[in-house]
Amino acid sequence: MQSIKLTKLKLVRYTFTTMGMGEVLVILLLALVVVGPKDLPKIARWLARSLRGIRNMMNEFSTSLGVDEEIKEVREAGSMLQDTIRSINPVTELADELQNDRRLQ
Repeated sequence: MQSIKLTKLKLVRYTFTTMGMGEVLVILLLALVVVGPKDLPKIARWLARSLRGIRNMMNEFSTSLGVDEEIKEVREAGSMLQDTIRSINPVTELADELQNDRRLQ
């Protein structure tokens, strides 16, 4: 159930963030024609407040799911795994020894 919610959340973020400048201009032009120049600033303020509220709700939703904490844990585990691989890898050990020898010279 949680993965379905996260997929929907990612889809919403994806659609809002991938709009190009041409698409934005077309939407603004249509808004100007439909609403008119007199009421357009009021509509723009209302839209900005609404989008800000939606963004805040999405952030609260992802925080309540603990997504950020899980991402941190995965990144920490990945860095620990990389460190372990580096410590096991003989090539890395040789490279470290060569660097130490160069520093001593």
